[in-house]
Amino acid sequence: MKNTMFIPVVPKYLDELQSIMGYKENVSKMGYSVGFMLYLIDGIKGLDQLSKKYYGNLEKFVSVYGNIPIVTMLSNMPFEDIDFLHEPANSIKYVKKGIDFVEILPIGSRRILTFHLNTLSTVDEFYERSRDQWIDIFLRKIVPSLSEISNYASHKNVEVKIETTPVPEFGDIGFDDPRFYRGVRLNQLRNPFYLTSYWGFAELRKIGLGICLDLCHNRTIYMAARSIEASNIIHVEDIKILKKLSLIDDVKCLESSDLVHLNDGLGLFSKKLKTIFQEGIALGRGDIPNLVEIIKEIHKRRIPFVLEVDKDGDYKNRPDTKTSIDYISKII
Repeated sequence: MKNTMFIPVVPKYLDELQSIMGYKENVSKMGYSVGFMLYLIDGIKGLDQLSKKYYGNLEKFVSVYGNIPIVTMLSNMPFEDIDFLHEPANSIKYVKKGIDFVEILPIGSRRILTFHLNTLSTVDEFYERSRDQWIDIFLRKIVPSLSEISNYASHKNVEVKIETTPVPEFGDIGFDDPRFYRGVRLNQLRNPFYLTSYWGFAELRKIGLGICLDLCHNRTIYMAARSIEASNIIHVEDIKILKKLSLIDDVKCLESSDLVHLNDGLGLFSKKLKTIFQEGIALGRGDIPNLVEIIKEIHKRRIPFVLEVDKDGDYKNRPDTKTSIDYISKII
């Protein structure tokens, strides 16, 4: 097999699980093995209320899908459930529930759990500390929580990968969106711990965790570093170095045990221009300039990937999945 391709699905819906069957056959003909990425929704409440439904729906496909690999992605909302900076106890509880859920899935040979750190601050809080001061907070406050999760997962035979996030974390949400957290609109939140090959990947590996590199997310980091509003989005101390790096550097730092969210992205967040970026764009329809090189490197390193496209939520017809598979077939 060339590699493993994961297709996203919300396990709440039988028709979405059914829709994977055609892809399994077609993708296998291309030389790939196929897996699921399960989207879990509504945080702890969703896990408590929907787990039995998830299991019941998946059990209907045991004879069809058997031991295909499974990635499970936790929802990054509500924030009260997962914010490792301000709600560490709730975050640990939520992720452990996710690990417990993954451990007893009725299908799946390899079981992987991914989530965002959601270490969110306001712009004012972001500016109050230097990069070194934020890293000290990461070591003192975030690492102990992640170490506890890593140890817990290792006893459950579940792999945990931390997903990289964009800058700003909600820079794809409009300026008139009515939602607030910590007293500010969502696109005015900042994450002082954006993960790259420059900083973050090695720190997670020391804890025993893997990396889930989301291309359209990290694309925003390198674009932000080159923008005139860089100091409003990332650490000033990082700008000079990040200007010299790109997504391909992140890919080259991955291991075959890691994971990639393979997608394209489009646009740039700008408070001044009131513009936002778009995530999860079909391959070849965004503005990642060296996407072909990146995809070839992912395959060369045999890093499994999730086709995280179809952001319109049409997981039954999956038009962007079809477009992206066609794009890959012309490259590999």
